[in-house]
Order: sequence, then structure tokens, then C-alpha cells
Amino acid sequence: MSLSARNWVWETDNRPRIATDTPAGLEDVPWIPLTPAEKLVLLCLAGLESAAEGYAYPSYATIARRTCLNVRTVQRVVKVLGESGLVHVARDRRVDGRWLSCIYRYPAVPEEYRAKVRRGCTNADSRPHPRAATALSTVSAPGLMADLVRCAT
Repeated sequence: MSLSARNWVWETDNRPRIATDTPAGLEDVPWIPLTPAEKLVLLCLAGLESAAEGYAYPSYATIARRTCLNVRTVQRVVKVLGESGLVHVARDRRVDGRWLSCIYRYPAVPEEYRAKVRRGCTNADSRPHPRAATALSTVSAPGLMADLVRCAT
């Protein structure tokens, strides 16, 4: 579990507005409150995130089981969190075309949260996930791969 990400999630109450957010009278507000489902999914991902690597890779079913949410709700929430920039989501396919689980990373966690955790990492925590480099090399988000390599070292 990543304590840095978990602590950051507990302190995060708002997210950036995205194009699909249309509450009446709030069109000019740049930040809106997190819904309970969004906060719960963020906490679940933080609990599954590797402190040394800075990312998690649970399936939608795993997140749904841990949060007691419907799988479709988890998919919708992950999409909103990805579009708002609170979580970077990377997807990869198998050779047969089936999707592998997503790889999630918190780009908004301040470095001072991460630095405290990195000083206490053990060798067991610092092993990279075998799919991390291949899955994230296909992502179009600029700098995401470089950020993950920096976090893993």
C-alpha cells in the first residue's frame, strides 16, 4: 500500500471540472467536489498502489469487489478520474486482442508525500511489474513513461 497516495486521497476533496460535468449554475467553477464513489475508487487504488513503483494495476472487478460498487460504476468513475487528471490510466492488449487490466498512476500526488515513502522502501517493494514498461509505452500521455521510470528508481 502506498501511504503517500492514501494520505493525498484523504486530503483531496475536489477534482477539476471535465466536459461531461454540467451542474446547473456551476459552469464557470473550475473545481467540483468528489462524489463518494470517486473518493472510494481513489482510496482503493491508493491501497493497491506500490509505494516504490508509484502505480497499481487492479482489474475493474477487483476494484468493484473492494469498494462494493457495480463494475459499470467503477468503469464510469475511472473514466471521470482519468479525464480530470487525478489518475493516469494506461491500457494494453494481449496478442489475442483481449484487454489486460489497466495500470493506474497518481500524477497529482505531491513529491513530498512520495519522498517520505521512498526512503523506507525495501528491495521487495521496488520490483517493477513485468507489464509496466510495455503497457505504458503505448500510452499517448506526454511524459507518463518518464514519470513512471523516475518513480520506480
